[in-house]
Amino acid sequence: MKLTSPNVQLSAALKSACSTSRAHLFLIAFIVVVTCCFYFSGNSLPSPTGLFVKDRGSQTVSDLRQLSGQRVEKKGNVLQQHWKPDNAFNDSILQVLEKRYAERLRRAEKVCSQQEPALKNRFWSIASNEVDGKPRACSTRQCTILLDKTNLIYYCFVQKVASTAIKTYFLKITNKTTAHSAHDNVTAFHIEANDAITRISPMFYSRQKRQHFYKIIFVRHPFARLVSAYENKVLGPRDKLSFFFNNYWDKAMKKYRGVEQLDSDARPTFEEFVRYLLDTPVYKYDSHWVPYTKRCQPCLVHYDFIGKLETAEQDFHYVFQHELGLTETPAVENRGATTGDKVMFYFRQVPKSEILRLYYTYKMDFDIFGYEVNDFLK
Repeated sequence: MKLTSPNVQLSAALKSACSTSRAHLFLIAFIVVVTCCFYFSGNSLPSPTGLFVKDRGSQTVSDLRQLSGQRVEKKGNVLQQHWKPDNAFNDSILQVLEKRYAERLRRAEKVCSQQEPALKNRFWSIASNEVDGKPRACSTRQCTILLDKTNLIYYCFVQKVASTAIKTYFLKITNKTTAHSAHDNVTAFHIEANDAITRISPMFYSRQKRQHFYKIIFVRHPFARLVSAYENKVLGPRDKLSFFFNNYWDKAMKKYRGVEQLDSDARPTFEEFVRYLLDTPVYKYDSHWVPYTKRCQPCLVHYDFIGKLETAEQDFHYVFQHELGLTETPAVENRGATTGDKVMFYFRQVPKSEILRLYYTYKMDFDIFGYEVNDFLK
């Protein structure tokens, strides 16, 4: 047997280790390069003319992302007294609005930056309702982004946040039609509009390709949205809500009331509605009450504009006419009153402990978009 000295053995071991390390590093580098190429791939899109790009040199909402504006939400009433939807914004009003929108973006970025570790481990779907110009089925829960490829608008529509008005608007600016209008048959209208308008999942486009679009999201107080969903999907005409009663409400009422049979006109109370939400995993939530953060992925998409239903008239007018240069805006009125007495009336029926649990279910929505829960816990 041929013996080797310890020094020779050590040298051989080091060479083997270095060779293995270089191989591992090469493999890691190869994976990183392939991943980056895949993520940043995508055909470049032409820059729009007369819209929001302008080389991004002039002050736009996207530029305001870098600014730290002061909180000006309380000035909404003052703005409402001095501005009407058919008026142009003067310089003083523009200054107040731009601070408002900059603060919304700044807050969202700050909250999202604190969620970075969780985002790295998140999986998302890639889907579209059209492939190579041909229609393809894609649920409204999965394909949540409305696209206008002419004006380069990327809009996350949220049920119970003016979704009917915004779909009507998108049909108009994209020159598409539906057989039914929202006034004739709202259910049929939504089905047809969902097929007619190009829709994608939030992460369908690469980051590079998304930068060519102006990305918009509108929200409202999370609890106000739940009240709206309850009134529409529980208290609405029962003959038009068979899906919701068959899949959600009848089972919930039997469970909470301990009965096998229900009256033909039985409906869940608002407290039972809240209990259903608390007992249901979020991933099973219906689109009408799934959290904004799950539906629109604001921490991954980085929206250029955050609008609120509480200031809808000013926000829609600003983003679509002043910022994007379009001639019309969606027909939406402010919904500030909806976050007041009506919402409180319903939530007084719910124990504070359940309200607190519900808040934690929607906590990211509250934090990112700057809503408060304190008044509901008093």
